[in-house]
Amino acid sequence: MEVDRKHIKELKAMVQLLDDPDPEIFGMIRHQLLSLGKPVVPALEEVWERTLDSILQERIETIIHEIHYDDVKRQLIEWRDLREDDLLKGSIIIARYQYPDLEEPKVTKYLEQLYKDIALEISLVDSPVDKIRVINHAMFDIHRFLGNRQNYHAPTNNYINHVLESKKGNHLLLSVIYILVARHFKLPVYGVNLPENFIMCYVDIDDKDPLPTKQPKVKFYLNTFAKGAIFSEREVDQFLNQLKRAKKPEYYQPCNNTTILLRMITNLIFAYQKIGMKNKVYELIELRRVLDPEQNE
Repeated sequence: MEVDRKHIKELKAMVQLLDDPDPEIFGMIRHQLLSLGKPVVPALEEVWERTLDSILQERIETIIHEIHYDDVKRQLIEWRDLREDDLLKGSIIIARYQYPDLEEPKVTKYLEQLYKDIALEISLVDSPVDKIRVINHAMFDIHRFLGNRQNYHAPTNNYINHVLESKKGNHLLLSVIYILVARHFKLPVYGVNLPENFIMCYVDIDDKDPLPTKQPKVKFYLNTFAKGAIFSEREVDQFLNQLKRAKKPEYYQPCNNTTILLRMITNLIFAYQKIGMKNKVYELIELRRVLDPEQNE
């Protein structure tokens, strides 16, 4: 939706009314602006820059945030209903919660460099293990991705653009990037939603996404926090024994993209809880309900 040039002056006049002390007038103007969505943001920003009224600035900031938040929710609903097979798109939508102006090309340019550095070498090998070694070398030796152990629960570890730029992230986002790289080269690598960890598996099927109805056979598992190290089901058993967790099938089998995004949002909820940002926690709980309506908290 575009805002007509002839309505720009009218829109700016409307924004100026945001400082009206009458809560009914303020509520009416706020509702009208929210209904117009992202096209009104530039006009809001222009008024914010020109005014010295701190109340007006605060109200504008709040409305801009609400507009961006509503847009993220709309995009997430659309992804859930139409684009669940697109892990990159889903990850970018989650990142837009914190970085509302994030554009997909900014993310893809980092991935394209990874693809370029892998393409020749991976074409020269045939076995799954050798192909994984090529990806590992590019990601962890050339591009130097690593787990952010020092600040593991920082919210930024869950935003794909930040992880691609900083080369540091948590288990989940490093795995998401790894999966995107593997899928680019048509390798059947999927996430595994392990408790207190997130790993990947290489499965014995042709590349399909979303997952096939029948659970595929897992060839081996991968750990991004150990530079893509390959390990077996027995080591998953040992990890679950250490946690004193039951060995549920979902801890061994590939998960779908919705599960990955739910884990991403849950990580963010925990991260913002730790630093006392309650408003973000409430908003993210609502976003989680978009993907899983049965979530109560």
